[in-house]
Amino acid sequence: IIMEVIIDGKPQKLKKVIGQGGTAVIYALGSSKVAKVFKMPDHQDYLHDQIAQEGAKMRLKEMQKKLPAFPNHPPSEVVAPLSMIKEKKGRIIGYTMSLVKDFTSSLFVYSSSQYCDGRC
Repeated sequence: IIMEVIIDGKPQKLKKVIGQGGTAVIYALGSSKVAKVFKMPDHQDYLHDQIAQEGAKMRLKEMQKKLPAFPNHPPSEVVAPLSMIKEKKGRIIGYTMSLVKDFTSSLFVYSSSQYCDGRC
C-alpha cells in the first residue's frame, strides 16, 4: 500500500514497509532515514478491536501536541524525530527519524536493571 503524506511541506509517497509494531508502521526513506507512521483507528489490525481503535484516536490526538514539543537537541543516544509527517489536512500522523540498524543491543542495555531499577 502506498501512503501519500506531507514531509517538510512536500508531498511524498511512502512505499516500502520495513517493519511495524502495535502502534505504527515503519517505511524506508532512503538508506539512513525512516518514516514512522502511526496506525489510524481504521487500520486493519484494529478492525475488530474497539479498545485499540480508541487508543489510536487518543494517540493521534496526543501527538498533535507532544511531537512539536519534542526537545530540539536531545542527547545523541536518543533517536529523535527529525521531521513531522502530516496527512493532506495537516494533522500530524508520524515523524521521520534516523534508521537504527542494530537496535537490539540498545534494547537490552536500556531494559537492564541498571536503567530501569528493576521495573522492566
